[in-house]
Amino acid sequence: MRIGVSRRPAVRLMAVAGLLLATSLSAQGAFQDRQDVRPANTPLLTPPGKTHGSINFVQIDMNFDGQKDLAVVQRDELKSEPSVIYFLYDQKQKRFSRNLALGKLQSPEFDASTKRIKTGWQKTGTQQFSETYGWSSNRLKLLERREMNLKTQECVSIRYAWVNETQWKIGQRAC
Repeated sequence: MRIGVSRRPAVRLMAVAGLLLATSLSAQGAFQDRQDVRPANTPLLTPPGKTHGSINFVQIDMNFDGQKDLAVVQRDELKSEPSVIYFLYDQKQKRFSRNLALGKLQSPEFDASTKRIKTGWQKTGTQQFSETYGWSSNRLKLLERREMNLKTQECVSIRYAWVNETQWKIGQRAC
């Protein structure tokens, strides 16, 4: 009785072994000659002399629901402000979902004790403003806006309330 043997798998195996042997010999020769082994050019590699900065991951409860959320911070040496992408943890779906509303805020600061998010001061023309937000129905709601006239140094605080997804101005006072 004759057992059928296919030659194709054996030929493929020998070709792969030869490729591995040739690759290891060229790498070994490069190390012996004290040359650098350079990886193949791929789109993910950075060209020499050009850096992208650093990427950090920060876990913080941004919507004050007791679950840690995720902020991805990319610092670029050429820019003063880092770019940040915000992800909120969805307990029901057991995954992170990107939140674009947080990404639109200027330098947000999260205060867990008051459950508020305050933005940094932004300059527009002759005015500067800062805002305070809160969460309602999983959406950011503007609660207060402080505006300062840079010419007169006059500051005014405008407070808002939300009823049925409608914003109502409830008062204005000096800062």
